[in-house]
Amino acid sequence: MRTFSDLGKFASNCLLSGDFVQALRAFALIVRHQASDLDARLRLGDCFLAMGDAQRAASVYSTLARLATHAGYPLRAIVALKLMAELHPDLARLQDVFAALYSADSPRLGRGARPTIGEPEAELPPNLLQLGEIADSPALRDECLAIGSSFDESQMVFPEKLPSVPLLSDLPTAEFAAVLHSIQLRRCQAGERILQQGDVGTSFFVLVRGGAQVSHQNPEGESKRLAALGEGAIFGEMALVSASARVASVDAVGEVDLLEFDGRALAAASERLGVIATALAKFSRERMLNNLLNAAPFFRPLKEQQRIDLMRRFTLHEVPAGTLVVQQGQPGQGLFLVVQGETEVLHQGGSGSRRVATLGPGEVFGEIALLGTEHATADVKTTKASTLLFLDRRYFSPLIEAVPALRQYITQLGAERASALKQPVGAPRWSETSWPPPPMEGS
Repeated sequence: MRTFSDLGKFASNCLLSGDFVQALRAFALIVRHQASDLDARLRLGDCFLAMGDAQRAASVYSTLARLATHAGYPLRAIVALKLMAELHPDLARLQDVFAALYSADSPRLGRGARPTIGEPEAELPPNLLQLGEIADSPALRDECLAIGSSFDESQMVFPEKLPSVPLLSDLPTAEFAAVLHSIQLRRCQAGERILQQGDVGTSFFVLVRGGAQVSHQNPEGESKRLAALGEGAIFGEMALVSASARVASVDAVGEVDLLEFDGRALAAASERLGVIATALAKFSRERMLNNLLNAAPFFRPLKEQQRIDLMRRFTLHEVPAGTLVVQQGQPGQGLFLVVQGETEVLHQGGSGSRRVATLGPGEVFGEIALLGTEHATADVKTTKASTLLFLDRRYFSPLIEAVPALRQYITQLGAERASALKQPVGAPRWSETSWPPPPMEGS
């Protein structure tokens, strides 16, 4: 072992394998030399808990909660507070004290520089005790407790201002506290499934410690990795907000600490649930739009700044199911892009109406009427409540003239679709999107 990171991995492996005494001593050594390492202090408390020593564990968690609260790491503080409440229910009242510091009423909220959490890549001091066989004893436990439950304030400078807690710091103190009490701590092992694709979403999560992987399984059973989530990530909210099935699975990468916000518990705890729902919807929308900018075929020919500039030209519309967005034979008003929901393309011909395509998130329509015909060649109707982006036609022509690759994409897409409209009934339809980002419901 060369660095504190190496020592931390060694300690974690010992804890996982059941060598609690060795893990206890190793985490205590880290905290002794790097008192600001909040995660090592948490794991030190976990060692006591694994050894059945709830009293010492609670003492270490208590110090961790105080340090994390005042150092500006509120999510880690909440983890410690939840662990304390599980050990001693009467300690749940400390969550009210925390709420007063981080609610909308607090004068402490603002921008400030937080101290760093330890120095994992720092080299171990040469005089560090060698880790051999260590026997459990009251003296060892007392020594490790003294390290984990004490703190020299000169070792960490607390910021004057504290950062807000995502979604919660918009609430006044009483509402913040009520919601905080309803949050559940969930701790997962490496490889454990956190969310299952297809399950109905009833809660969302904030990732406090560790990492997670998001994957999607297509109808053929093939799994594709979509994203890696790090500390502070919010996930699972899209299915909750839209009351729909989850479109992806999430698995723990390493040991993970999560805060779970259950929709039913939130509703029971807070009369101001609308504030959280609005914040969730805003967050979901911003993430969906970011996904579209990075992955929708329409935006791929554009450079990053061009994507951002173009997005400002679009207007966002919430459209109920069954709405006729584009009518065959009418002049084309502009280009539409599906953000969330679903639309169907219907062509009116001599033999009646036939369904030509289903379009989902990331797909565009209305382009044929902008490429020279000037009139829509099919009806487009929403089959579900949908969120659509609209680009007025006066911005469309300058755009495709300025970006040849985009013009080529739109021209080819329009030609393929125009050709498909001429095919007889039973011919192949427009292909559906193969890129299914999570659904989103706007506020």
